[in-house]
Amino acid sequence: MVAKIKEVAERSGLSTAMVSRILNGKGGHSTAAVKTVERIMEEMGFNANFNSPVPECVGIVMFSYRDFLLQDYTAALLTGIMEMLTNEGMIAQIIPMTPGRLSYQYIREIIDRYGLKGLIIQEFSQLYELSSHLSRLDIPVVFVGNTEMTFRHSICSDSYHAGRDAATYFWSLGHRRFGIISASEKDICQRLRIEGFLSVVKEMGSDPAEVWRKGYVNIDDSVTATAAELVNMEQPPTAIFSTNSTLSRKMLMEFRKMKFRVPDDCSIISFEEWGELDNLETPVTVIRQPTQKMGAAAVRMLIDLLRQRKIGESEIFRCSLVVRDTTLPLNIK
Repeated sequence: MVAKIKEVAERSGLSTAMVSRILNGKGGHSTAAVKTVERIMEEMGFNANFNSPVPECVGIVMFSYRDFLLQDYTAALLTGIMEMLTNEGMIAQIIPMTPGRLSYQYIREIIDRYGLKGLIIQEFSQLYELSSHLSRLDIPVVFVGNTEMTFRHSICSDSYHAGRDAATYFWSLGHRRFGIISASEKDICQRLRIEGFLSVVKEMGSDPAEVWRKGYVNIDDSVTATAAELVNMEQPPTAIFSTNSTLSRKMLMEFRKMKFRVPDDCSIISFEEWGELDNLETPVTVIRQPTQKMGAAAVRMLIDLLRQRKIGESEIFRCSLVVRDTTLPLNIK
């Protein structure tokens, strides 16, 4: 056995200690290293007698920006993905990427480097340019995100109906003067939530052009001026839809400083990705996206593809209305 380990080490360029650990089923090694040892063992006419099967490794491609792993959406998505992978006995290689590095060739190199069996890709706008190229990969690819996609195998939420649901609930409470606070409309998810909200306003006979709106290119910007504008309006909106939970938190803080009462002076509904607005001083009524379930669904779809099972090409998750403490019927105010 010792002679066998030494020969495998010499052929593979790995240390004898690493080869020994791999042959004894110890974890913590890259899929590429394990595959190399297994291949050399077969070439030598031996069966690699591992104590446990080598887990399949999949790649998780994520858009990298400042503190992205601390964001509610990313944290919820990764939790759903990693819990499901663990349950299935699989492992993952997280691949953070900036738009400048995003290319078909780079992804191809990552697949070869880590011996990936499949990819889960978090949607972001730069991927639309790559979709036709990614279909050429010889491993299954599943896209996951918070807006409907045209990719063949995808998991997404219905952002358009999220906006419609917010407007419909406000209307049922008697509100007729509305406001919208959003992140950049260059993000298709934000745009669809706004379009959904305005579509209901129009259907109910009101003018969407009269809806007060404020958009932020950067959600880290101050919202103090926006809060002051609302507080000082002669007829401010009685109901505001916020398409981003970070902006919602900041607006509530500013309102509190200005003695502007929510929901007494104005009702608020926010989009939410993972219960992040439930533990505030005033828990926020939300249109809640099932982000964690979407991550788990992406893994299930990828496994079905790996096992060559017949599956649908996409799955769309509806968001749900969760009524908390920031909304009141207009006639109670």
